[in-house]
Amino acid sequence: MKAALKSKNKTGHQKLSPVKTKSLLVIDNTPIRKKSIKQAQGWLKKIEDTEKSAKKFQEIDLKLYTDWYNLTFNPLIESIDCPVSPFRTAMTQANLTKADRFWWG
Repeated sequence: MKAALKSKNKTGHQKLSPVKTKSLLVIDNTPIRKKSIKQAQGWLKKIEDTEKSAKKFQEIDLKLYTDWYNLTFNPLIESIDCPVSPFRTAMTQANLTKADRFWWG
């Protein structure tokens, strides 16, 4: 129990007196807990649905998209790479020649 300090008595020591306390108010928190549990279950359901959706995307949708992308754009990419390939070869040779001159004098 807490005690409050009072003024000094005849002996010069302070006299302690108990502090008055109030009784606690009892609250029934069952509705609050039920609401929190229901809300948490709702969030868990949303998380599970999102996980299922992500799994479906990885297993089905992403594969279909990759196949479509490769069928649609690979011919275009190859047609672009063909004219560029000789240019790359020439540039690689030029860079190697410069590097040889740098290192070997």
